[in-house]
Amino acid sequence: QKKLNDIARVLSSVNKNELPEIIGLCVIENRPVLKDLIKIESLKKGMYGVAHFESPDYRGIDCALLFRPDEFSLISKQPVPVAFPDDPEYSTRDILYVKGETLNKEIWHIFVNHWPSRTSGLQQTEKKRIAAAQILKAKTDSLQKADPKANILIMGDMNDEPSNKSL
Repeated sequence: QKKLNDIARVLSSVNKNELPEIIGLCVIENRPVLKDLIKIESLKKGMYGVAHFESPDYRGIDCALLFRPDEFSLISKQPVPVAFPDDPEYSTRDILYVKGETLNKEIWHIFVNHWPSRTSGLQQTEKKRIAAAQILKAKTDSLQKADPKANILIMGDMNDEPSNKSL
């Protein structure tokens, strides 16, 4: 409960005048935790909707997007699996893809990411983050091919720095 209250306090303090319209979360346990979070008093007035899928990560850690339906209408959502041909037994979090429309009729494509960590070392894990980046790039390339002016937002924890190959 303390962690939920702390997260809600931080999120609700982003803007003193209104709650965030969208919130990407890249380390969330499950849908019940998300439901508990949006019931916290400081976030309750946002009446947040939830975009979430259970991911194959063995620790049970997922990505999610919270959105205020008064500002952002959910059109579709889907998990984007991240698989590794050279290590088919390794499972990690899916990339969450959400498509929605803002009040001013703009369509947005949002990707919430949490790429494999560096726990086993930078060099040993780099290929996995590059593979996640290639999967994400294929999705964004496809969107831009259909609409060169597509609004695309990529967020999350890539576990890399801007100078790394994956980014």
